[in-house]
Amino acid sequence: MPSLGEIRRDLVIAVALVLVYVAVWGFEYSTDLLGRSPVLDAQENLGWVESIREQQLPAEPLYRALLYPSLLSLLPFSVTSLPQVALVFGLGCHVLSAFLVYWLARHVWKSQPAGWGGALVYAVYPVALYFSVQVLDVTFATTLFLAALVCLLCPKKPSAAWQLLGGICIGLAVLARPNFLLVALVLPIVAMILSQARGRLSWTAPFYVGLPICLLLLGQGLISQRISGDFRILPWQGSYNLYAANKTGANGRYFVQQFSFEKLPVGVNPTRKESEVLYQQAVGEDASLEIDAMSAHWRAALCDDVLDNPFRWLGLMGRKVIYLFNDWEQYNNLSYAYQKERFSLLRYNPLGWGVLVLIACLALVYGSGKCDCWGLAMLGLIGLTYAAGVLLFFVSARFRLPLAPLLCVAAAGVVYLRPLIEPKRVLLTVGLLLPLGLLVYGNWFGARDRGTFIQDQALLAISASHQADDDQAL
Repeated sequence: MPSLGEIRRDLVIAVALVLVYVAVWGFEYSTDLLGRSPVLDAQENLGWVESIREQQLPAEPLYRALLYPSLLSLLPFSVTSLPQVALVFGLGCHVLSAFLVYWLARHVWKSQPAGWGGALVYAVYPVALYFSVQVLDVTFATTLFLAALVCLLCPKKPSAAWQLLGGICIGLAVLARPNFLLVALVLPIVAMILSQARGRLSWTAPFYVGLPICLLLLGQGLISQRISGDFRILPWQGSYNLYAANKTGANGRYFVQQFSFEKLPVGVNPTRKESEVLYQQAVGEDASLEIDAMSAHWRAALCDDVLDNPFRWLGLMGRKVIYLFNDWEQYNNLSYAYQKERFSLLRYNPLGWGVLVLIACLALVYGSGKCDCWGLAMLGLIGLTYAAGVLLFFVSARFRLPLAPLLCVAAAGVVYLRPLIEPKRVLLTVGLLLPLGLLVYGNWFGARDRGTFIQDQALLAISASHQADDDQAL
């Protein structure tokens, strides 16, 4: 059996190798076309950074979350160098997220090796690395989300300070990415349940967690009031997105643009432009683009669509569940499967969503008796809550990414897996992994569709043309 000193030495080597891997990945992406000239949402974020710096935000309520570009706008760098700055910032958030996974896994499984195992796996998880280097808010928001979970789940004695800090973190996560709103609504209840599980029911726990969430949303509402004269605590893009994700003809995997707009100004969202065009087509070409009226229209259109054929919608939701479990990373601006082949550090990385799901399932079956049951149950509740929000919209790679660190926490329990010698254990494992593997890796309902790859090729050509690289553009 290795000595404690040897274990520490091996751990230091493993951590060092992981950090080198992360750094080399950042360098590889920074030299790529997309690293130098971002496209779509990443380009839009750069446009917002410039507007915020020049104090030229449109005099209207926030259409999308602006905490992330607002943070980038505070950094003393030019817009042209911001893609590289955002890359470094994103990788820093990713490494911090891995450290937070360590604390969660260590607490849930009552094991330091489990903690390090979960952290190291997440640190080299290629999908998380892929998004961390882009000018996108998901990595930053995921770090805040995990920080909130650590504050609420890991302290041995819950206190008002930890609960307030957890509320601040999840509140900021919502401001960065409203997809965390459902989780923010559930966390006050989680805090109360955990207080009971640890010996003393605290009726004040929901208050301490919920207070900073409410104050942060109130602050965003006041900012909206100051900019536009309209008090709104959340961006207003959700109504059309919800309709587009659930209407007749929706694929449930990703948003399909119905119109192609040429020469949209940087920072102008094509989805918003499409929603306005469709609204005026439905209501009248001269209809005013009043936000409340448009939102009400899309909510009513969705209700009518679902009620007209509820079985169609239930079938769509069932397919979304399958897509959620499936290993294939669904299209979101870019196709992960296509882009992965362009980068050597991603191409040869064997980790993926399916691997995490299978290992997590094994860990939960064989290690459940060794864990903090309440901590694991609350982590599961939080994961299900976030997954419900994903299912309401699109099961795209970026939307489901925050579930990956939770899978790493669950998978860390594999440290308790004993050699499969007994016939019953072998049969149980095969009986568990075989059907789950079919679900995860099967091409159910077109889950592994490569039809989006042409979009990646077009976007790479656009990125190359922005850099006057005619050879690659062609």
